[in-house]
Amino acid sequence: WQTLQNNSTDYPDGSVFAKIGIATEDDPSFPSSAVPSGKRRVQYMVKDSKKYRDTQGWGYALFDWNGKVFPGNVKEATTACFACHLIAKERAYIFSQIIGDFSIKSADFDAWK
Repeated sequence: WQTLQNNSTDYPDGSVFAKIGIATEDDPSFPSSAVPSGKRRVQYMVKDSKKYRDTQGWGYALFDWNGKVFPGNVKEATTACFACHLIAKERAYIFSQIIGDFSIKSADFDAWK
């Protein structure tokens, strides 16, 4: 978190990112919008520069919603994950980034009174 807050890409070993993969469908009330319709998987990235040298220090794991390793070949899944993350090489292979200050202050709510 501190690395993101500092607008840095120097993620230390032990850094972890997690993502919940969801299914979506068109919102029946607003067709140009998508809404969550189900859960698919949980995805993790773990930084260990020695253990995961072949993938620039990042290990990848996919689990189904019951906590079981996602079906399929683990090596192929890792290769596929890393291939996608190559797009974000300039951000240390991380898609996550801070895009602004989302803190909410009580004064923000006062305007609606």
